[in-house]
Amino acid sequence: MLVVHPSSRCDVCLGPYSISSDLATSPHTIECGHIFCLRCLHSLNTSTCPLCRQIFDPDCVKKLHVGNPPASERDNTERGNSEQGIVYDHAGFLLHRMSLVSGEGVSEVDVVEVVSEVQEWLQSQPDGPDSYLTQFLSNFF
Repeated sequence: MLVVHPSSRCDVCLGPYSISSDLATSPHTIECGHIFCLRCLHSLNTSTCPLCRQIFDPDCVKKLHVGNPPASERDNTERGNSEQGIVYDHAGFLLHRMSLVSGEGVSEVDVVEVVSEVQEWLQSQPDGPDSYLTQFLSNFF
């Protein structure tokens, strides 16, 4: 049985994978090895991997399973939307925005806007900067 880490997210919609039996948000792998939720795979216009552009056969998509989160993460999840969870969600949103403006053909105005937004958010965090965002930002230039 193939299992993904419980904190894994779909690279298209950035949504968490379902631990329950919800097939639409459960992780599925395609022939190139990339993993997406089934909803995003069904929404593709062509059977081409969104990450590497390799063509895949929709009939060869394989369902994966989500591992159970460690006890400490389960405790946080049971508390609902904690403040830390909201911070991580916003960091993920900003990371996604940065990835969108890191490609070719993006206007300098858009890049500066997103980088400024990320820098402001990082400075506003009392517990220190998010390591993924900081690393992405330092490699951005």
